[in-house]
Amino acid sequence: SLDSETEVTMSELYDQFKLNTNTQEFIGQVLALKPDRRYMNEVAHETLEKIRLYAKSHAFYDGSKSPYLYPHYGLGSLAEAFARKAAIYGATFVLNQ
Repeated sequence: SLDSETEVTMSELYDQFKLNTNTQEFIGQVLALKPDRRYMNEVAHETLEKIRLYAKSHAFYDGSKSPYLYPHYGLGSLAEAFARKAAIYGATFVLNQ
């Protein structure tokens, strides 16, 4: 069992499960969103939390094939959605400046 107190690195964890290099690359870059292999020598708990977040995001909407936002009406709808959500929490925007 792996918990936040365990000091095993991702490299050691990959070795334990005998994962090949391609699988390691996929897990690191696609699931944990790591830009390079430096994370291999870091504590595994942090990377595993990122992978759990990816899985949770992927499962958030039923029938969704991706945890990422894809706007239906152009990229402007992302900014609009952010502005609306921020306004709920009291954010103020300055336009045309």
